[in-house]
Formats: sequence, C-alpha cells, structure tokens
Amino acid sequence: MTTISALPSSIVDWLNELDFSYDIKFLTEYPPQYKAVPLLKPIVSVGVNKISITDHFTDNGQGVLERDEYCRTASIEIVLSIHVPFSEGGEKCHEVFTNVVDNLTFASDLNIVQSRCEKITSDRDTDALVMNAYITVNSDFCPAEDPANNYQTFLDKELLCGSHIRDTQIHITQSEREKWNGVHVCGTYTGTGSSEKDITLGYKPAFLAVFTPNRFPTENVTSDDRAQLYSAFACGSYASKGIDLMNTGFRIYNDSRASNSYGILNLNEAGRTYCYFAIKPT
Repeated sequence: MTTISALPSSIVDWLNELDFSYDIKFLTEYPPQYKAVPLLKPIVSVGVNKISITDHFTDNGQGVLERDEYCRTASIEIVLSIHVPFSEGGEKCHEVFTNVVDNLTFASDLNIVQSRCEKITSDRDTDALVMNAYITVNSDFCPAEDPANNYQTFLDKELLCGSHIRDTQIHITQSEREKWNGVHVCGTYTGTGSSEKDITLGYKPAFLAVFTPNRFPTENVTSDDRAQLYSAFACGSYASKGIDLMNTGFRIYNDSRASNSYGILNLNEAGRTYCYFAIKPT
C-alpha cells in the first residue's frame, strides 16, 4: 500500500471511532466492500478521486520563494459516496455530509481547503439515495525512508508529510553534526552515582580531559590521606585512573571500581557536574 492509497483507510478508521448522533458505517471505496441490501443505515464510502502534484516552494526569509529539491506540494481530492435508506429522505444525505466534513475540518489535522457535493440520485439495487461529495486536501509530501509507510497516527501531520524529515534514526541533530565535524568539543555531563557511565561522542577521542568546573579542585585528600580524584586524562593507549577511551566516546568510573588505599574515584558522583574536553582524531 502506498502512502496516498493509505489515506482513505486512515480516514475511515478515524471516522469509525467518532460518536455521531446517529449510526453511520464508514467503508473504503477501494478495495470495495459489500453494502447491506436493503440498506438499513447510512453508509459512507471514502476514496481518492484525483491527485495533483506540483513543485514545493518555501520563503527564504527575504520574500523570495525558492523551489524545494526534496518536497512536493500535493492537492488530493477525497470522494465521499454517501448512501442513505429511502425512508431517511434526501435531507439525511446533506446531514451526513455536513457532519463528516465538519469533523474532518475541525477535529482532524487535515488541511481541507474546499468541499462540495453533487445532486442526489436513486440506487434501486440497494434501495438507497446516493450523493457524492468531494473534499480537497492540500499537503506537502516529502520522501520517506519506506514508501509503504501506513501512517498509523491520523491526527499527526505525519499522516501527510514530514515522516522522513523527522526520522531521528536516519538524521542527526545540529549539535551532533557540530560534534562530528569539529576538531575538538567541550561538553558536560551530570554524575549519576553509578559505578560507571558512558559518554557518546560519535568517535574515539585522540585526547581527552575530564574535570570538575567552577574552580573545584581536581582532587581532595581525606583525613586518612586518601586522594579523592575528580579528574582524569587519556591520550591514545595511555590513560589515568578511572577513564577508558572507546570507539564511540569514553567511559568513566566511580569509587566502586579500582579504588585502592591511595585514591578514590569520584568521576560520576551523583548530582555533580563534570566537564570534558575531547580532540577528534585526524
């Protein structure tokens, strides 16, 4: 199922969850579904009538529209085929149409720009009055990683656009881009009190320094002459106590690991802020 053909079924599923003042059955126009004969209650079939796709333009901030290389603007005309029993009369067709359009316009996230309906006809095969109605939806389509995206969330704009752009699994943030492209990076982390903690940089640093900021001493000496270590350094295969370089960043340790009679590791003390300075290998 393509992203566009998934639209009617998404609308049908959403409309079937609404509490209308009278019983309505919603079906998809394609694939076709059987209707009860004779008709006992209003039935609305939802399908796609036509689609127009054009270039997408965005304002560059100076009042000039520039063509977007990766997105397209789409105008989708949704068709509603409204069937009501003869006993309900033609007025019920317009009542159903009004209720459905009002909900799609004001309760959904669809960008509806136009709606219209045709004249009412009689269908002797189902003993029903039939009125076709049309809703025009504007949307921006951007390329998705998977073209078979079924848009499970109807009320989110992801129904129609942006799934590729907002996919954090295939895109990086600006801060991540700066870390990966920069020669060096300064950052902070907050201690958790656990025996060890991993910090992700996206690469193995050529040089790394970890220390406590705001003029806090890099080590303290306890009353029993044991050093409390609040700093560590690493370069290549060499490292001071309490730190390991890894392919994706580095790992620091707290006093529960490798402490001895000479020193206590305090590189992950709960609630304490630590700074690190890393140089990216060239």
